[in-house]
Amino acid sequence: MVRSYLFAMFLTAGIETLGMWCCGYRQRRVLSYFFGLNLISNLAVNWFYQHTQLDIPDEWLVFSLETAVVLFEAAALGLMTGYNRKMLTCVLITNLLSFGCGKIIFGF
Repeated sequence: MVRSYLFAMFLTAGIETLGMWCCGYRQRRVLSYFFGLNLISNLAVNWFYQHTQLDIPDEWLVFSLETAVVLFEAAALGLMTGYNRKMLTCVLITNLLSFGCGKIIFGF
């Protein structure tokens, strides 16, 4: 079970970092930072999702957590690259991309 979480965590970080590279963010320092942000956010979301007992539908919980991830990653990445529409759009696109890949690969 731990292996599958680690695989998913690193796969997510890799997909999103590759997406940021495709968006034009090519500096190794920025990509490494974004990769690390993804590891942190993925670990936090999976821990919260597994340990929460909120009385809300799963779809709403996942949507809320993914929204929080996009906001966290955009806020933290903006500290390094500066805040602009391109950065926010790229963070959103990379998260949608990795979420879609996760649905296809893992079916959850």
